[in-house]
Amino acid sequence: MSRKLLIPAALLLALVIAAPWWVGGQVRSALPNNMLYLMPENIQRQINITELDYERGWFRSRANYQFDLLAGNGETASLLVAMDIRHGPWVTGPGGSFPGLASIRVQPSLRDPAFQEALEDLADDLPEMNMDLRVGLNQRLDVALTMAPMEISEADEELSFAGLEAYLLTNADLSAEGFVSIGQITASGSDMGFTMEGMEIETGTEQINDLFAPSFAMLAVPAVNSNQSLGFSASVIQASTRLSVTPGTDDQLDLAQQISIGDIQSNMPLESLDWQLAIREVPVDLLRNYSELATALQEQLARNGGNFDAQVNALLQQGGVELLRNSLAMTNH
Repeated sequence: MSRKLLIPAALLLALVIAAPWWVGGQVRSALPNNMLYLMPENIQRQINITELDYERGWFRSRANYQFDLLAGNGETASLLVAMDIRHGPWVTGPGGSFPGLASIRVQPSLRDPAFQEALEDLADDLPEMNMDLRVGLNQRLDVALTMAPMEISEADEELSFAGLEAYLLTNADLSAEGFVSIGQITASGSDMGFTMEGMEIETGTEQINDLFAPSFAMLAVPAVNSNQSLGFSASVIQASTRLSVTPGTDDQLDLAQQISIGDIQSNMPLESLDWQLAIREVPVDLLRNYSELATALQEQLARNGGNFDAQVNALLQQGGVELLRNSLAMTNH
């Protein structure tokens, strides 16, 4: 082999060998910021992420993070997240394979020992829960969550849960789509019984970190049954909500919701339900003002024990003015 061919081959080999190490460094610097970036701004302010340790390897790294969430009562809830990181430049998973930075197995656990003990008291074997993340070179992020079936028995009462599967895909432009499938849930006791025959949820948004971006969500439940003294069953349960830009504007939104139940069996005269609600021409500024107000109220409750400062009063006045200035078109059927 000539020297002209050996040099490019050697460079390619060196690149292939060095790529996983480089990817490991990129993942470490990007993880905390990217996790926060996918959350709405008002939630970002209430979460603090701390890297506890990071063991970087050539093809694989391990890391532990602590998530601290500021609650409305001023207390902080802490979540420990352990990550097993397999470096790219190629990642595989449930949705297929593609060029990527890393494939990450996530294991969350609550830091509160009392809560953990309470969970263990409920069930001898807690259900296994796995969360896998895949980070693409094109900033695509795939999240897959699975939870194993669970059964809890105590005296004459029993609860069974057939498991859960969830999937979320976010793109470089922050558009996202998700799907959740929940298995059958059954509860039984000496004088009652309840069964929900599963649930499916589908959702999508044009920008995942903006609560008021155009979006949709749909829910479907095949049937719910109860054998309590009143007796109740409902089937073909569906609900949907959609947020879209009002035609001809760029600062107003239309909200549409629908709930339907195909068949109801109970002592009530209601045999079915189809409820539709539409609110049109909702000012985006009004929604954002309400969101900022809710966040400010929570933060000040935590800090000041129920005393609100001028910022909250100003937000209240601004929201009231915006509401009075706009006529909302509403239909309810």
